[in-house]
Amino acid sequence: MVERNGLEGHWVSVSGFTVAPRQLKGPLPRDFTVSFDLVAARDYTWGARGMTFRLSKGLANSGTDSIFSLRLRPGFDGKDGETVIEGKFPGAPADFNQTKWVAAPGFSNNQPNNRITVRVRKQGEMVQVFIGQTKVAEYPKAIPDALLFDAVSFDLQQQPGPNDQMFVSNVKIVKGP
Repeated sequence: MVERNGLEGHWVSVSGFTVAPRQLKGPLPRDFTVSFDLVAARDYTWGARGMTFRLSKGLANSGTDSIFSLRLRPGFDGKDGETVIEGKFPGAPADFNQTKWVAAPGFSNNQPNNRITVRVRKQGEMVQVFIGQTKVAEYPKAIPDALLFDAVSFDLQQQPGPNDQMFVSNVKIVKGP
């Protein structure tokens, strides 16, 4: 845990490694909302790898794991950032075994603390992604209805430059829509 100048609370630095919450006592419920605050440091390198938030079922990188992920990267000079949304559900009839790119409104590299709140809401097969109050994506048949994710992680695997730091706080998982 670290403290950031200009931000209240404690933050986890996600620079060059994976952070996985240990308090997960079982699979996530069928319907849930996961939210977290994400901060990119000032002058985060445009084009550097983004921070990946991942929900998974099964052993990561086993070839049989099911994954839903968001990779978030700040924009530059006050411009919106980028969100890469990916789904991988081997053998499932879900329509979302693909990659989509959408904007991350208000996520740039020009402030000392470039902060956004991210929410992922799953209800049945539908998934919605929010950056702040803006719904940036909605997929009616994204995740197989019966799939229960059993792992959550935040990953920034790169050799970070001095400004290529991201911080996560306020991670919440709430049952229901």
